[in-house]
Amino acid sequence: MKILVGGVPFGCNNIGDEAILGCALKIFRRYFPDDDFTVSTGTPEITAKKLNVHTVPLYGFTPDSRPATEFEDFIRGFDLYIWAGSTGLSDYPQLSC
Repeated sequence: MKILVGGVPFGCNNIGDEAILGCALKIFRRYFPDDDFTVSTGTPEITAKKLNVHTVPLYGFTPDSRPATEFEDFIRGFDLYIWAGSTGLSDYPQLSC
């Protein structure tokens, strides 16, 4: 199964989010060892190396973000989308989904 993990701006120096990501991936891999994980992150190279995952750039955390339809098209390539992390929409009220 192809799984995309995102929802918060991973890779942006929030130690809590990074700890949650690392722990969540450890748990997911325990139960789904053969699944393919991709993480949406602000530091693709670092995240890929540190967590042994595929990565994609962040989506939706800047006012000049790509249109939502682009994200909809992209996410169709995954079987599951997991929103993870401790921050979220309340931390970015200036941006809409």
